[in-house]
Amino acid sequence: MPQYFFKKKKTKKRKKIFFGIIILLIIILLLIIFLKSDSKQASINNQENEIEVKKNKPETSQIKKNEYIIQPGEAFSLLYKKLELSKEQVQQIYQSAKNIYNLENIKAGNKIEIIFKNNKFQEFIYNIDKDKFLSLKNNNSGLIAKLKKYNYKTKIFKKEGIVKSSFYASAKNNNIPDKIIMEMANIFAWDIDFGFDIKKGDTFKVLYEKRFLNGKEVDTGKILAAKFVNMGEDHYGLYYNHQNGDFDYYDLEGKNLRRTFLKSPLQYKYISSSFTYKRWHPKFGGYTPHLAIDYAAPSGTPVVSSGKGRVISIGWRNCIGKTIEIRHNEKYTTRYSHLLSYARGISHGTNISQGQIIGYVGSTGSCSTGPHLEYAMKIYNQAINPLLQKFSSVGEISEQEKYDFNIKKRGLLEMLGEK
Repeated sequence: MPQYFFKKKKTKKRKKIFFGIIILLIIILLLIIFLKSDSKQASINNQENEIEVKKNKPETSQIKKNEYIIQPGEAFSLLYKKLELSKEQVQQIYQSAKNIYNLENIKAGNKIEIIFKNNKFQEFIYNIDKDKFLSLKNNNSGLIAKLKKYNYKTKIFKKEGIVKSSFYASAKNNNIPDKIIMEMANIFAWDIDFGFDIKKGDTFKVLYEKRFLNGKEVDTGKILAAKFVNMGEDHYGLYYNHQNGDFDYYDLEGKNLRRTFLKSPLQYKYISSSFTYKRWHPKFGGYTPHLAIDYAAPSGTPVVSSGKGRVISIGWRNCIGKTIEIRHNEKYTTRYSHLLSYARGISHGTNISQGQIIGYVGSTGSCSTGPHLEYAMKIYNQAINPLLQKFSSVGEISEQEKYDFNIKKRGLLEMLGEK
């Protein structure tokens, strides 16, 4: 074949390839233009959707809370500036609340909360006490006042320990709150003298409540059950709420732990002189009867009445100084001497409750050698040693409540670990 034939054939082939490439490039270009256009339209659609969402989304409210702790001597009507309210608003709050709570009775240390919504007064809250609060909400019909209870969550805790030096120190080492320590001492005060009877090796258990609000601990509640082993003797205290709403602490047999008399009428350091018919007098020498108990304690220590009664004598006696004598019934009388001073309101004929403060430790009288309380007790005018007495319980669980008491007793003992 001639040479030019091959050249012509090659030229035609090259032209086909060239046109094919051109067409392919055009297709690719068209695809790119189409994809960009689609992407742009999607972006526009998204923007339109976002605008639509923004249009439909409600405006967020601005909430502000103003808290104020009431200071001593402050009157509610004068707090408007500190609460960021007008005089008229404070007056309106007072008037709206007075039928259910008088805001003239606000107490120093309590908290007021004012809630604003978009800078407009929304709600007034006054924390009355640990159990309830006053709420006034602002709505279209005016201020609505309500008394509300806190929605506490109660948790039960169990602690135990061994006395190494003192009950207080051992309880603190076991992270027992002060309130619970003092309440335990009060529960067993008629059977155990926590200033004198506590010994190294004594053991204790306690089951008590803690209250939480919004996940935060706000208060230590009551003791539900307690056990104290003092010098080998078991003492139990079980909480029981009666049908009439009263409550008290009872032993395992259902007898009230409260006795007619306390074991001692004060918190003291030690007994400086015991009950005896023959004592060497530390100031004048010679042997004389000492028919009382001398409790050494710092000057000013509060002295309480060991039982319920009435003051039959109050005044100065040369040897024993400032003295109070109380008749409890036709059988018992008690005497408290060498007092520094008398408690306010105590006079001849005053009715006294058990545990009420009647005076303060001193060193008055010619026979005193230092600050202490001389405590004496008589039965039918005959001197007795109060430390040797076993006083009767003030009551016990009634027959109607015994079944309920026994059920609750078993539950408390199980939680205490005393099956």
